Amino acid sequence: IKYSDYLRINNINLGSCIVMDSPRKFANLNTPIINLIKCLTVATSFILAAPVFADTKQDLIDACSSKIVAYDFDSALPSCTKAAELGDVLAQYELGFMHSQGKGTPKDYKQAVYWYTKAAEQGDAQAQFNIGLMHSKGIGTPQNYKQAIHWYTKAAEQGLVVAQYNLGLMYKDGEGTPQDYKQAIYWYTKAAEQGFANAQYNLGITHAYGKGTPKDDKQAIYW
Repeated sequence: IKYSDYLRINNINLGSCIVMDSPRKFANLNTPIINLIKCLTVATSFILAAPVFADTKQDLIDACSSKIVAYDFDSALPSCTKAAELGDVLAQYELGFMHSQGKGTPKDYKQAVYWYTKAAEQGDAQAQFNIGLMHSKGIGTPQNYKQAIHWYTKAAEQGLVVAQYNLGLMYKDGEGTPQDYKQAIYWYTKAAEQGFANAQYNLGITHAYGKGTPKDDKQAIYW
């Protein structure tokens, strides 16, 4: 209820809440001073009865991000957790990071996997890479190369260079997928074109030895 409505309902004249300059005799309860007391009583009751609103989602997101930027992970954890539970993708990612690194909370890889997955499912490329890496290495979850390829591919398709490179490695080594040099070259090339040195080197090697592509010394030298 609005304060103005509260005054109207209680039949309080806001204008008469002004204290008069000269003394007045109080003949009845409608005198200015008595009306002033009524106003103050109602106002106080209204303020005390007003509901206390919880932080909004945006408040939680802002609090989470500001604490993270300040490297105040201990203070960030509560607001990040609440924002993540409300579905904010960046808070979910940050929560995964904090649990994986033991920042503001004891290190907990299972919780890291949980929150990285939440963020990855919403399309966050870095979370997709991180959860792919954890599946690849069996960190916080049983090793699962197929899941690693699944998430690396999601991140690689968004242009994340480390995901493109790791995906190339998995196709070269046949991890979670039949060995496929052509796919390895495809993803090495994507990463190499973004300036990733390891991908450039591996691409040069594949051209030098004709792995998945005709042997090509010029391309080997180029990369």
